[in-house]
Amino acid sequence: MVVDPFCGRGTTPLEAYLLGRNAIGSDLNPLAVRLSRGKLNAPKDIDGMVNVMKRVQELEDKFTLKKTQYSKEAKRIRRRSEKSPSVGVVFGKNVLEQLLFLQNELISSETKNPVDPFLISIILHSMHGSSDSYFSVPMPNTFSMSPKYIKEYVKNEGLKYPSRNVFAILREKAAIALYSAEEIEDTFAEIYEHNAEQFDSIGFEKSAKLLFSSPPYLKVIKYGQYNWIRLWFLGEDYKKVDEDLSDDLALEDYLDFMENVISSSRKVLDHNGLACWVIGDVEKGANKINLAEKVWERISGSGDWELHCVDEAPLGIIVDEIAPSKKVTRIWNSGGHEIWRKSKDNATEQFIIHVETQSEADLKVKELGETEYFSVPKGTSGQATPLDRILMIKPVGSKVFDIRLDASYEESDISDTSPNQNLFVLIPYLKWLMGQTTSKYKRYIRRIPKLDIVNVIFDQLNLKITEDDKSTSSTVKASILRKLWQEINNCNDSVLPKTKHKILEDILSKLDVKFSKKTDISGSSAITKMGVFKILVGIEKQKEVSD
Repeated sequence: MVVDPFCGRGTTPLEAYLLGRNAIGSDLNPLAVRLSRGKLNAPKDIDGMVNVMKRVQELEDKFTLKKTQYSKEAKRIRRRSEKSPSVGVVFGKNVLEQLLFLQNELISSETKNPVDPFLISIILHSMHGSSDSYFSVPMPNTFSMSPKYIKEYVKNEGLKYPSRNVFAILREKAAIALYSAEEIEDTFAEIYEHNAEQFDSIGFEKSAKLLFSSPPYLKVIKYGQYNWIRLWFLGEDYKKVDEDLSDDLALEDYLDFMENVISSSRKVLDHNGLACWVIGDVEKGANKINLAEKVWERISGSGDWELHCVDEAPLGIIVDEIAPSKKVTRIWNSGGHEIWRKSKDNATEQFIIHVETQSEADLKVKELGETEYFSVPKGTSGQATPLDRILMIKPVGSKVFDIRLDASYEESDISDTSPNQNLFVLIPYLKWLMGQTTSKYKRYIRRIPKLDIVNVIFDQLNLKITEDDKSTSSTVKASILRKLWQEINNCNDSVLPKTKHKILEDILSKLDVKFSKKTDISGSSAITKMGVFKILVGIEKQKEVSD
């Protein structure tokens, strides 16, 4: 079993689970817990995929009946936001009314319906961003700008609030996440909202062989403030979250905290287990602090732990060599911070100064006065901690096998019996799409690779795709269309149309599906994704008739 008392967005439990290990994670941040649960509760088979689509349809139908109620509430929120900016400045009216409905339906029932944690996770990931797959006015995806800043930003840039079908985006993103899923058997993964200092009180039936975790680093980020939009959907007060998660500690207080966490984790770790703590260096003024080393110095006197030393880390601490631009342990901005001043009635704000780091911003706000001044992060790409280190420790006397990461592993095939090893959850999703209107399924198939749909068609006809049929691009080769034409016409190619466009037109005609030059073909010889999808629609229609 693998455990992580600071699981964040669930990377450690998820990777452990995908490797066939049991996993338990916890975090005190309610947003992190919901995102982790969503990943680990994603349906992993065909029935699960169908259940997701049925649940979204059920929610959409229910919203249609209750739309007037939530429309009125959305209007009130947006009207109030004109004077006191809140979530009403983030979303257009039609999006806000859908989110208010989903907030009411999903948050209250998330422990009852097994599909809901997955849907909640998709919604949280989609709350704000710059493309049409997000719900908000264009803004960074990685952090939530302050509502007053958003209001001014929208006004100054002349932005318009986009109209979105939230349910359509849910379906689309669910399909992207699920159609390439792999079913994992005989393993479990659980996520708890829990304090790491009492990690052992969760109640473990088995001891863990590995702990891998990345604790907070002495005031690196305000998790609540920078995620206030997502926390709004969860019904959480971001100020309360920041208060609970506060890591604005003096060094000694931080070391006391880590000592308590590590002591609690010892009670769940197997005697021959290994604990890896990813701890970043921090900067305090001109000083750089090696926190991993400080933590080891604090706990080494307990007599419970010893360093796990390997050739690459003879002192038990591995230096993370990943380039800062590729790290995910980072502050959610690289453009520094802006200091703004609020008027006494909170009606207006005035830009004051730009600083580079979070610590500089905090000092400046404290210097100027926290009641009148506040900081706003700028930029979206992220700035890493100066250096990350992995502190490897184990119970005294532990025998930990040193397994090299470059050991040879056989890649596991996708659980599938189709002749083309097709992505096994894609078929029920495409069948569901066939029942939708043309305008809807044009949107839903947008991110499904064209050649994956070709694979499904060949599976349905029990045909084999050869090496000569495959393409390095999204091009549908003439050999693919020839095989389909021959199968559907049950004849050889003596009367085969000469061009790919004509072959497609003839195939669709035989399948009683309307051909359109506008949507089904492109250029002199290309077949569009819509054209390929129509072949599948026609085949399924024929099956229904024959059944």
